[in-house]
Amino acid sequence: MKTKRILATLALAATVFTTSCAEPATLMDFIPQSYDSLNLNGTKISWAWSKGGEEHAYYEWGTPQYDFLIEKIDSIENELNCEIEAIIDEDKVNMDAIKIKMMSGTPSHDIITAGGTSDLAVGGLIYSLTDLSDYIDLKNTIKFGPLTAQEAYMYNGEVYGVIPAQWPGFEPMGGYVIAYNRDLFKENGLTDPHEYYENETWTYNTFENEFIGKSNIQDNEGNPVDVLLLHESNWYQALIHSNQVQFVEKQSDGTLVANPYSSSFINAMTWGENLVDNYRDKLNFEDTRDIESYRLGLNLSALAYTQAFTTGNIAYNDLGNFESGLMPFPCGPDATYGEWTSCMVHIYGFMIPITSVNAEASAMVIDRLAEPFETFGGDAGLLEYYKDNIFMNERDAEIFVEISKNTSYTYANVAGSLGTDVRSGFQDVLYNANTSITTAMDRYRDMLTELIEEWMIPNYEAVYGNE
Repeated sequence: MKTKRILATLALAATVFTTSCAEPATLMDFIPQSYDSLNLNGTKISWAWSKGGEEHAYYEWGTPQYDFLIEKIDSIENELNCEIEAIIDEDKVNMDAIKIKMMSGTPSHDIITAGGTSDLAVGGLIYSLTDLSDYIDLKNTIKFGPLTAQEAYMYNGEVYGVIPAQWPGFEPMGGYVIAYNRDLFKENGLTDPHEYYENETWTYNTFENEFIGKSNIQDNEGNPVDVLLLHESNWYQALIHSNQVQFVEKQSDGTLVANPYSSSFINAMTWGENLVDNYRDKLNFEDTRDIESYRLGLNLSALAYTQAFTTGNIAYNDLGNFESGLMPFPCGPDATYGEWTSCMVHIYGFMIPITSVNAEASAMVIDRLAEPFETFGGDAGLLEYYKDNIFMNERDAEIFVEISKNTSYTYANVAGSLGTDVRSGFQDVLYNANTSITTAMDRYRDMLTELIEEWMIPNYEAVYGNE
């Protein structure tokens, strides 16, 4: 029986939230302030923006983005006749304190911007934006990103948060790219990966034979360099997405079923396992968030977070000592070239605490906040911003935007302790030649099936319907 498959991704990450079994949030009995459809009659909306320790989590004072945001707030206040109190200060925004207030029913803020929703939605601490869809256009993929990215803020088929996908640095990414040292490629006579990408030959085989498998790669002083800097967890997440691994399968009768170990999963994992076994001496398994060796030119390339690549610790303007390039992870044998996905693992978006007494007004404000900055003018303007301010190479900027259009959520934040167990299984494979992928993973089949059924399938039913 031929089945129709739905693209789905499951992160096998170690860092996850622990969630409760509470019912999801519903509209509270607070009486909202009265206002007409486009006149909020001076309603005050308190918006708390949590930096969360991440550089890309918010805009710093004095940057062009900060100035553009202030202009946007002024415009919304004039349009809706409201007052927006934006608290964009790490010292004044404590998410733990905000959660305590939400749990106790004490009103604090009307809008929060933070990472992830799984614990908040399950705990009944934030509004379902699906219930507020008369006030916010959740189907607008320009403002809020592709539906596969919006799954990051869904629980049980309902939307609990949205991403301002047209804001610089907030595109629905957070997945992985290959950052590479163009100078080392030139010095060692290697073909620039951009050529393979343009020729539609940037595949697993090319990556192994023309990239990892090349020998005697040296710096300009003749010292050998590692070919690739990576980390166990992001390595396997990249494999899953680059081969379009599908964990939810649609049967001919329309039933959605869990499929934790599809052939595309096994193929991707087996290739990754063999690559590590064959070229272990050329791979550096360090945490790519500690990217100093790449920045110093001691690695040919690094498997890196895309958001970190543009705004964090390996941003172009931080390198200085060599010309860096950017590529997506190569296309797997079971994926469609040009459509394989990047995994989205770390994002920040808008949510409405259940204690807000102005939920409808807050949804209207969020809908307008997520509009593209007028200065950037949508996709074309955003691309020009990246070309002018972030990337040395215009094609890198174009590739970055292309990657962001094929992004899907990893479900990393919903795995409970399972993420640690699965990662341990992968580490067994990496460091134990006698352990195969199937042997290491079979012990988790039942748990993964339950996870997919609980967290993924309800969302896919809501997003894809009968497609």
